[in-house]
Amino acid sequence: MTARDRAGNAAELVFHFLDASAEDPTAWPAGRCGGEIPWDDEVGGQGFFFEDFATLWGAGRPVDEWRARLGQRGIAWEPGAPLRAADLSAVPVELPDNAHPDAPGMWLFAIARGQSRSVSLSALGLELVFGERSLYTDAVLYAREWRELGTAAARGELVQRGLGVRLGPYSLALRADLEIRFIVEGSDSADAVYRLNEDKGEWVYYPSVASGVLVSTTARRPGVYAVFADRLPPKVRQPFLSTRRSYATGVSVPEIVVPIEDAGSGVDYERTAIYVDGVRRIARWDAVAKKMFVPLGDQNIIEPLVVSAVVFDRVGNRTRADATLAAPPRR
Repeated sequence: MTARDRAGNAAELVFHFLDASAEDPTAWPAGRCGGEIPWDDEVGGQGFFFEDFATLWGAGRPVDEWRARLGQRGIAWEPGAPLRAADLSAVPVELPDNAHPDAPGMWLFAIARGQSRSVSLSALGLELVFGERSLYTDAVLYAREWRELGTAAARGELVQRGLGVRLGPYSLALRADLEIRFIVEGSDSADAVYRLNEDKGEWVYYPSVASGVLVSTTARRPGVYAVFADRLPPKVRQPFLSTRRSYATGVSVPEIVVPIEDAGSGVDYERTAIYVDGVRRIARWDAVAKKMFVPLGDQNIIEPLVVSAVVFDRVGNRTRADATLAAPPRR
């Protein structure tokens, strides 16, 4: 299938349909098909998921171990044959990684629609809690260790606090939130769960609760999740005066601009307060410009303005900045 936009850009996707009744499902050209779970390209290890079944291909010693481990669950599996949710349970089975036989591979499990289930993934330091309304249908899911956490940690504000986990399949549609619990020794309020925005390569903060050794959040989408600690406060640069033209009246309105940066959990603009001459003023946060704007409607200001900004990030780190600005010019 090829999709084109009006500018002529094109994207192509090659996909294959699997007939579960086929006499020889292993005859599919697995090495030529892209899959959500790529293992070692040389052996063609791949995984395809759709709602209540998954189809896995592979070759070599690890696949013999997949067969053995699934056989321990009473599943007579061959590469390419569908694994249905009814074949699996909420107790994960580990399928080793073809490319890294000594490393944790993929943990495969199933959740039935309408049932509350807790899935323990101790090797990943993770527990997943599904409620009765979490799923639309029975589902086959997987969890894998995510080894590429360095991008976020290198920014300086986020400190890695354990393993990252890729939870899938990405096609999974959740009807209601599931709870994601990471085991983190010595956790505190600076720790939170983040989800990787894989398009931008950025970690996105999720409101979290740190209690004992658990850091937990709720989410309604699969993806890559990890726990980071943010112990650095936001950075506030020098406030300054500017003017903004009103779209309604066309009149230029003076305003105070407060630049704020936080590359960790992000600015908590609801808790952040801007004071002018000791009085808290209404402020507008622009997440794209990363600035707070405080309109000044009083045109009788003739004295310098004393501005104080008390800025919080989403895990509670706090910064205060003070500045004295000249009065805005009178019209």
